[in-house]
Amino acid sequence: MTEGIKVEISKEVLLKALGQEPKVEPKVVLPVINSTILIELTGDDLREHFLRLGRLHAAKAQEYANKRREIDSQIIKMKQQGERMQAVTNNPIYSLEQTANSMEQSQKQHEEKQLYYTFLADYIPKDELYRLSEAEIIRLGILQKFL
Repeated sequence: MTEGIKVEISKEVLLKALGQEPKVEPKVVLPVINSTILIELTGDDLREHFLRLGRLHAAKAQEYANKRREIDSQIIKMKQQGERMQAVTNNPIYSLEQTANSMEQSQKQHEEKQLYYTFLADYIPKDELYRLSEAEIIRLGILQKFL
């Protein structure tokens, strides 16, 4: 992809344009060529990839939901045994509730990703050919960032 040609106009060039003699010639800056590698993928390939990512995130969401239920049952047992909750970090119930809240947030994030990838899979035209840059490939979860 080229950025185009940029021309810097100095005072001398402006004078020449106005009919006066310049002291220097115009300076032309050559275009900068962005040497990005483009990968071609079919819509079918992308659809399968998005479905796989959707299933992966659905499984992760379920994992976090299961962990959250385990922690909730631990909290109930501790409360039944007479543990009192205080907002201090060394209180086991408080610590477990903080962990449970973290699990719930992770579950929600994976559910949102699952919906995102399922949506993409449902609506991507299958007969199209897509040219994707490295940034697009990373954003779509096809590759991880190498640097």
